[in-house]
Formats: sequence, C-alpha cells, structure tokens
Amino acid sequence: MECKRVFRQDACEEQMVLRGDKQYPSSLEDLPRPPKQLYFQGKASLLKSRCVGIVGSRKTTEYGRWAAGRIAAKLAGNGITIISGLAVGIDAAAHRGALEAEGATIAVLGCGLGHEYPQKNRMLRQEIAGRGLVITEYDREMAPTKYTFPYRNRIIAAMAECIILVEAGLHSGALQTADAALSMNKPVYVVPGNINSACSFGSNLLIREGAQPLMTVDDILDYLNLPRRLSRQSVKLLGEEERKVFNHLQNGQEKSVDELVRELSMGAGRINGIITVLEMKGLVYTAMGKVFITEQQEMPR
Repeated sequence: MECKRVFRQDACEEQMVLRGDKQYPSSLEDLPRPPKQLYFQGKASLLKSRCVGIVGSRKTTEYGRWAAGRIAAKLAGNGITIISGLAVGIDAAAHRGALEAEGATIAVLGCGLGHEYPQKNRMLRQEIAGRGLVITEYDREMAPTKYTFPYRNRIIAAMAECIILVEAGLHSGALQTADAALSMNKPVYVVPGNINSACSFGSNLLIREGAQPLMTVDDILDYLNLPRRLSRQSVKLLGEEERKVFNHLQNGQEKSVDELVRELSMGAGRINGIITVLEMKGLVYTAMGKVFITEQQEMPR
C-alpha cells in the first residue's frame, strides 16, 4: 500500500510527513539523526501537541498497570497527549488510560505500519489509529527487530516534555528511553515500586541515583504549568470507599485525617491509604496537615 502525503486530521489511512513540512514535529529536529519522514495513521494535529511519555517494562504487576493507566488518564484529562511505544505491559496500560479518559495518545512503533506488532495489541492499535495517532519512521514493510525498538525510543523521548517511568526491570528497554530523555536535559519521573519486585528494580535504581520520584500526578501538572482540573472519568471510576471519602471532602472542603476518621468512622490506616490513592488519581492533594479537593476547572467531556 502506497503511503499518501496528505494531512486530513481524522484519516486512518496511511500518511506521511517529511522533515521540513509544517506538520513535522520541531522537537525531533534536535536529534543527532532526525527521521527523514514519519509514516502515520490518525490525527496529524497530535504531532504538534504537548506530550508526556509514559514507559515501562513488558513484564508488569497489577499495581504497575494500574499506576500507568491512572496517571495517563489524569494527564490526558488535562489536555496532555500521552506518548508511548505500544508494547505489552506498561505502554499498553498508558495508552488505554488516555483513551478511557477520552484524551489523546500517540503510539510510536518499532516497525513499519504494515506489521501488526505486537499481535496482542492489534485492537488497541486500531483504536489509537481511529482516535489518536500511530507513527513510525520505518517504511511500511520494515519488520520489527531488536535494533529498531531502542532507536524508536529516542522519538518518544524527543517528543515528550518529560518522561514518567513505571516499573522497569534491570535490563528494561524503558531505561533507554529514560536515558535518552536525560541526555536531552528533560526530567524523568519514576513511580516508586515494590522493592521485592524484579519489575521495579531498574526504576527504583534510578531513584537511588537521583531521579525524581513521582508521588502525585500534580507534580507533572506543576512542571508543565497547567491548572489542575477534575476529570469526570476519574471520579466515575472511584471505588465505593474512595467515593465516600471524596464526596465527604467535596461537601466539607478541607479536612484533616483525624476529622475524616472521626466523621466517617473509618480507621486512620484505611483513610491514609484512600487519600494516597486519591492523590495518585489527581483528585485531592495534601498540604499543612489538611486534605484538599483538587481545584475544579473546566470538566473535560
């Protein structure tokens, strides 16, 4: 199939943008060897959007997939495009999180558009092509190899304003994306992982070496100088106890943990755990011993 050099915003046919075209991402120009062209399916407008990269290992835990999905959903709900590599595991969870929040996501392939790789993510790729953007620098028939994926990672790092690393083993390719971002003087945030899990050994090692641990999604919004706003989707996905605490905070404005324990008749340990989850989802934040609802701006639909 011949790739057409056209720029319809919602076309799912294969298209191409050349270096030098207005649609070509300026962020790629700083690479030592910028791609001469990008082949893509989906919304060309996303090539110029503000992106955050979320990457991690193919081998994951339930916690890692949850964290990647929730972080992606929160950022996507605030108008940020999530860029990742469509790999099984953390990448796929991040793409899905963005789509579930009705936000934008870009999948960067390590092969040509003519190859459905990985097969497990075939349906996800189709959904991204229809609602977001799938890109690659490789000709349509280029097969995936062990060399194309590390080279692909530099595009993710270049297009992202920062990288979030979620669960990376000691030899994970996601560490290459983090290294590429650091070489470009871009911040790398790391979600702290279970010290007993091999899935988090590489990412926790980065924290030990000085990477910024990601404690709340608001850290990213603050770095990007974006206002915090609530997502209907994030609220809708709350569990029963999470919703109970969240609704109570909405009714009573700021509360201390002691006040929540007393007013909701729940244990302090359970309240603290729920607050941590709500913070990770970007729905509340803590300051001066109080828990606050995130400032409600325009609610994305």
